[in-house]
Amino acid sequence: MMIGSCGVWGDDKIVKVKEYGCDCFEPPLFLVAGSGFDSLKRTREICDEAGIRCVSLNGMLTGDMPLLGGRDCYGPLEDYLKDAFAKASILGGKIVVLGCGAQRRILEGMSKETAEERFCDVLREIVLPAAKEYGIAIALEELRKEECNFINSAKEAMDIVKRVGDGALKLHIDYFHTILGGGTLDEIAGYGSSIAHVHLSSLKHFREFPKADDIEEMKALKAALDRAGYDGAATFEGVIPGDFFETLKEAVAAVRSAGFN
Repeated sequence: MMIGSCGVWGDDKIVKVKEYGCDCFEPPLFLVAGSGFDSLKRTREICDEAGIRCVSLNGMLTGDMPLLGGRDCYGPLEDYLKDAFAKASILGGKIVVLGCGAQRRILEGMSKETAEERFCDVLREIVLPAAKEYGIAIALEELRKEECNFINSAKEAMDIVKRVGDGALKLHIDYFHTILGGGTLDEIAGYGSSIAHVHLSSLKHFREFPKADDIEEMKALKAALDRAGYDGAATFEGVIPGDFFETLKEAVAAVRSAGFN
């Protein structure tokens, strides 16, 4: 299983995370979208030379692109995604995590039923067609209720995946959000081939990258992912209170000791 890190962008930083033991990196799509095609081609060359891959991206949208605004919002969203996914494909990214808590928040006066309907519609009509044009899968992320008021558990995310019914929409498991949203390791194992991507962070240290005292917990998560048949990437995503690379060094050592190899 590949391991890598979010929060990585810039050629020097990408090469350095490889030196610290990562197999892959996960940049924000909105930053990739702001880059030029020639610059991205050079970044891809540097990645290939260093032996590190971009398999996934997060940070799908900027703050001014609502997902629940209805068809009046489709035009700018479609234009942005077509350009962004084209650029992501240059890096080789095949999975884009859809968290976007601010952009999918249910606004005051909107019912949950209306939100679900609009969300499924925008996925079917705009997001997934744009992604599939470049062979990209969308991994829908649950977000705990303290961060968003919509899709607060892996079960709710999976319900949306089933409702949309398109093979390009998969489930994302963020360990921190899944467990605090009421999920269990048995539940994670049960999602099987629906899981497209995984984020790792510590519960004990409240969303910091995994530490040495998280090894046993990471072992249990790895066993659940093995039962699910998941063999994709797992990337660190969360709070970094100190030096990024010292934090990354400890996280890599912890999850390698836990069997993420």
